[in-house]
Amino acid sequence: MRTRDILVATMLGAAVLLAGRPAAAQFGVIDRIRKEATDKAKAKKAQADSAVVARASRTVDSTLEKTSRGVDTAVAKVGTATDTVLNRGERGVKALAGGGHRSDDDARLAADLADDGRVVLAELHFGADGALDGRSRAVVRALAKLIRQGSGAFLVEGHVAAEDPARDQARSDARAKAVKSALVEDGVDASRLFVMAFGATRPAASGHAAERIEVARMQ
Repeated sequence: MRTRDILVATMLGAAVLLAGRPAAAQFGVIDRIRKEATDKAKAKKAQADSAVVARASRTVDSTLEKTSRGVDTAVAKVGTATDTVLNRGERGVKALAGGGHRSDDDARLAADLADDGRVVLAELHFGADGALDGRSRAVVRALAKLIRQGSGAFLVEGHVAAEDPARDQARSDARAKAVKSALVEDGVDASRLFVMAFGATRPAASGHAAERIEVARMQ
C-alpha cells in the first residue's frame, strides 16, 4: 500500500472516531494519528529501501563472484601457457646439452650423400668399450633414414687418433660395428652395410677430426 493510501485510510478512521468530540480533543487526536501514520509510512519506506539494497547487494556479490572466477580462469590459462613455453625451452636446452640432433644436421647429411656419397661423423660419442653413446643416436637415426630412402650398399669406416697400433685397430673396429648395429636397429637392411676398421692409418681430411666414423656409398 502506498504512503498516500495509508494516510487517507488513517484520516478516514480518525474522522469516525472523533465525531461528537470537542474541537481541542479532536486536534490532539488528529495530530497523534497523523504522527503514527507518518511513522508507519517511514517504516514502510525504510523496509522497501532495505529490500532494494539487499537485492542490489546480492547482484553486486554475484557479479564480483563471476568476475573473480573469470580472473582465476584467465590466470590459470596464462600459467598453463607459461609452463608450456618454459617446458619447451627446457627440452630445447636439454637437447642441446645432451647432443640433441638438429634439422640442419639432416640437411648436411643429405647434401654430403648426394654430393660424393660419403658422410663424416665426427660428432659421435663412444664408451670405453666402443659402444655408441645414447647422445649420438639421433644423428645415426637421421643417417639411417637417408640410407633407407636410397639404394645400394654402404661401407661404415672406423677411424681413430694414433695411440697404439694394436689398440687403434681394435677401437676403430668396435666403433664401426657399433654404428652398423645402430643403423640396423633403425631399419637399414644389414645386408646393405659393411664394416672396415682403419685404425689411425688414414689421417683426417682437412677440417675433420681424427676420431670419426665415415659412411660411404659403395660403387
